Amino acid sequence: MEGPKIQRTSEALTLFLRSLPKDCYFNIILFSSSYKLLFPDKSTRYNHDSLRKALFHAKYLYADIGGTDILTPLDWVCRNARSDVSTTVLLLTDGEMTNASMVIEQTKKYVRDRTHSHGLRVFTLGVGNAVSHNLVDGVARMGRGFSQYVGETERLEKKIMEMLKNALQPPITDYNVTWMTEDDDDDDGHIKLPKIPMTEEDDDDGYIKLPKKQKLSFFNNNNNNNNNIPIVRQLPHNIPVIFAHSTLMVYCFFAPGKRPCGKIVLEGQSNDGPMKVEIDIEKVDPGALIHTLAAQRLITDIEEATSYLHYDDSGRPKQLAVQTKSCEITMMGLRFSLVTNYTSFIAIDKHLDGVESYHQKTILQVNIPSATPNYSRYQSQSQSVNYFARFGEFRDDECRGAPTKKRSLEEEPIALGSTNKYMCKEIPKTPGIQYIFKIIEFQLFNGCFKIVDDLAILLGFKGSKEFREHIFRNMIILNDDVRTTLYVVAFMHERMTEFRCEYELVVKKALLWVEKQGIEKKTIDTLIAEIKEFIRLRKRDI
Repeated sequence: MEGPKIQRTSEALTLFLRSLPKDCYFNIILFSSSYKLLFPDKSTRYNHDSLRKALFHAKYLYADIGGTDILTPLDWVCRNARSDVSTTVLLLTDGEMTNASMVIEQTKKYVRDRTHSHGLRVFTLGVGNAVSHNLVDGVARMGRGFSQYVGETERLEKKIMEMLKNALQPPITDYNVTWMTEDDDDDDGHIKLPKIPMTEEDDDDGYIKLPKKQKLSFFNNNNNNNNNIPIVRQLPHNIPVIFAHSTLMVYCFFAPGKRPCGKIVLEGQSNDGPMKVEIDIEKVDPGALIHTLAAQRLITDIEEATSYLHYDDSGRPKQLAVQTKSCEITMMGLRFSLVTNYTSFIAIDKHLDGVESYHQKTILQVNIPSATPNYSRYQSQSQSVNYFARFGEFRDDECRGAPTKKRSLEEEPIALGSTNKYMCKEIPKTPGIQYIFKIIEFQLFNGCFKIVDDLAILLGFKGSKEFREHIFRNMIILNDDVRTTLYVVAFMHERMTEFRCEYELVVKKALLWVEKQGIEKKTIDTLIAEIKEFIRLRKRDI
């Protein structure tokens, strides 16, 4: 990354760090042709010192030069993940790479190995227009996370905060989709189907008996034994984790003559108990688009070894013969006109004036620029090593804005800028995202805000003295830090609603700290409402 992109990443990383919960472990890893860890051994506990070091790192982040080697740092992360807690990896990249399939396969292996212990999930965010979609989508799919993209003009902070919220959300597990009702089953465990032309003899009751759970394709026109046709095939075979701000698409192929029930039922297990959602069936216009999308997903599942063909009847993974794999993908490609590793298509242009006139046509050549960045202008990779060496020489005394008052470090806001940079005459009419960055610099790692002159000026006062005169005088709570924290929360809700997604976790951490001071939630809500009214009146008077 370089230029404005690295600046946006630096600001987003700062917001991300400020939003982390108090009781977590974290680490930051830079990667290019090599990689460097902020905390060399493993993830460290989130506290004042670790946050201060990470914020310094984020503030002075700048673009590296070299390639994009994700496999090596990802391998380190997964091998050194803590065994006593679950681990979530958030991967940000803006580059193309040649070994994307290896990264995807390695992600799948590590996630599978930790299935029966504290879990591992991988979320991905592709930045810019030249990122590898195959890598970003594939790693998230195998990592049981979800992928997102942010364009050159989009708000990177919003996408990163959505990822963090989902990373902190306990996942729903043990998904199950009911596509057909039990009434479709007859007494001997077979599925009843309406009569359709088949080579086998029909049953006496007018239905054809088809055994369940057969791992064969009903797209194969060469099947001699039609009794082995499966009833339904769900894609993906194993439903991934469902997250907020993401879309889950589950397809299902039915055998010829079969129809779904009136409502599809989705069930799962959450921390609060079983969950159940009923989804009504909507009839769409005739067409093959949904079928084609489903076929493309099935081909992807087969290539990534996650399809129904890769599991036995008990749900255990099994090896699939290469011939079976190629045959299945070829059938799907031909049936639904899809380009695959085994199928391709030739477009033939037919002209009414004959072949001879066709040869006389002039072929127009159009050069389409590549979205892949030109790495030839980059310097040698040795400078990457030099950069990492300089980063490794980081010392605490290099942090700007070091505390001068005799407070414990955990009571000191972590502001890495100059002391006079916040001196402004008034609050902008519509504060932007940069205003949030300035305010959250005064939040402690535990969520508390302490009033100082610079923070008071950002909130629209001449200094901390005027802030105390207006706010502390009328509030029933005596704790200065609680008053300040509630005012900041109310200020964000009142003046920065456009950026609610960005500041939501910062506010959540602040309110959790207030509750731990023994303040009831009802009292908190009442005080915030009163402060918001005060802010509205003050804005009008100004």
